[in-house]
Amino acid sequence: MPIINLEDFTRTDGSVDWSGLRAAEINNGECCKTCGSYLINLFSTPGQPKDCGRCVDLKNSADEVRHSDYVRCPRCSYIFDLTTLVSENCLYDLYQEGEHNMTCPECEHDFKIGTSVSYTFTSPAKESHREHCEEVRLDT
Repeated sequence: MPIINLEDFTRTDGSVDWSGLRAAEINNGECCKTCGSYLINLFSTPGQPKDCGRCVDLKNSADEVRHSDYVRCPRCSYIFDLTTLVSENCLYDLYQEGEHNMTCPECEHDFKIGTSVSYTFTSPAKESHREHCEEVRLDT
């Protein structure tokens, strides 16, 4: 099955049917059917919906697992979208580094989840060599 093409979902007025495109990408196995992240299909043939490695771990592993959007209840194995839960219930504290109390929306089991936060810093563009040389000449 060929890779999904954005042009196939572009309307005559130039707008894009984003939900149709996303559904096609998921159905073709280009995006995870659970979390929607893009997949790299190096050793598998596109054409079937599939899960990314992190979602497979959430569903199958008995070990502690990490995911950027989903949490699994340790008792009933219910998987829920934490980002939706946070935004719908104003639980923004869950985005702070550390351990947090959680209640499963399915079985009401209380458990703890951990949040890890990382930061990325942006550096300004390089100065041209000419500007640097002029600064050095002014300083001497």
